[in-house]
Amino acid sequence: MCAGDKGIENFIAVLEHHDRIDEIIFTKATRSTLERFVTAVQGPLVALTNLRLESTRTIPPEAFCGVSAPSLRSFSSSGISFPSLPNFIISARDLIDLHLEDIPPPGYIAPGVIAAGLTALPNLKRLSIRFKYPQHCPILGNPPPPSRAVFPALTSFSFEGISRYLEDLVSRIDTPLLNKLHLTFRDPIRHTQQLYQFFSRTEGLRLFNRAQVVFDGPSRKIILGGPSFDLEVRVYTPILSASMITRVHGKFSSLISSVERLDIQSRFSYTSDLAPAQLFRPFSAVQSLYVSADMNRLVVSALKESTGDRAKGVLPALRELFLERLKPSGWLWEVVQLFVATRQLSNRPITVQNWEPKSMKWGG
Repeated sequence: MCAGDKGIENFIAVLEHHDRIDEIIFTKATRSTLERFVTAVQGPLVALTNLRLESTRTIPPEAFCGVSAPSLRSFSSSGISFPSLPNFIISARDLIDLHLEDIPPPGYIAPGVIAAGLTALPNLKRLSIRFKYPQHCPILGNPPPPSRAVFPALTSFSFEGISRYLEDLVSRIDTPLLNKLHLTFRDPIRHTQQLYQFFSRTEGLRLFNRAQVVFDGPSRKIILGGPSFDLEVRVYTPILSASMITRVHGKFSSLISSVERLDIQSRFSYTSDLAPAQLFRPFSAVQSLYVSADMNRLVVSALKESTGDRAKGVLPALRELFLERLKPSGWLWEVVQLFVATRQLSNRPITVQNWEPKSMKWGG
């Protein structure tokens, strides 16, 4: 059942059969609409398995104090203020999916509330927490708790906000089965001690054999993949500076040291003060390098700086170089050939191939 404000009268009438409704979707709901919904519910929504709430207004959790959905398996909200998790969420022990999107500033949820509330959901597999204006979150500085909450079934976790909030949250939780982690930072990554420890406690976060680095407008994205785990880290910054690139690489150097395939991609005309060799220094095990056309000049500049003795320190394990739309003439081609010849002299041969854009599909 899908309800907006225009169809609320029909929707309220249908609630007389509340024990038969298995799905409710509110789109652009106002506070009065949701209050009428709660008032009309005369008993538990025993058949409800999917509930989605979308609003552009602040809706306090008290508005749902009369709602009960014991069979709920999926809940998602967008633009809803939840300073604390409503009882109908934490009492739904069969809940599998929980998505809190575009949380407005009044809906700031403390990490301790998240950790404590979700321990009541032993079957939760997928969790996403995204703040609409993360810069308005309170500054946190809480010490790690003496014991951590365990999310025994969680396999996927997405977060968008500031690194300090994530630090507080991951210091409070363990996720033994996690195999997909998407992190989007709206601030420079300065706080990582607890994140490192969280990585070390997560079994799948060990060795990654492929990586994709994407320059996408104001953001920089690193996607790491392995046999049993996918990690995506996106950082938004007004200026894509060399210091920021170096810092991001440094934070995740232990995770990328075993990467064997590296894809470099740009979704806009790339400009930066980045020294090219900085991009590759952490990827000491890379054997295959794939480069999109917009990044050819950056990569070839790095190769140009890496002739002679300096060639040993840049991509020392490289065996294959794939450059999109590389023409067999011009300075790019000449630099590539010089690099290949230098590696040949050191008994580390490299093959160079042209390739089509369709070749780079992994990572999105």
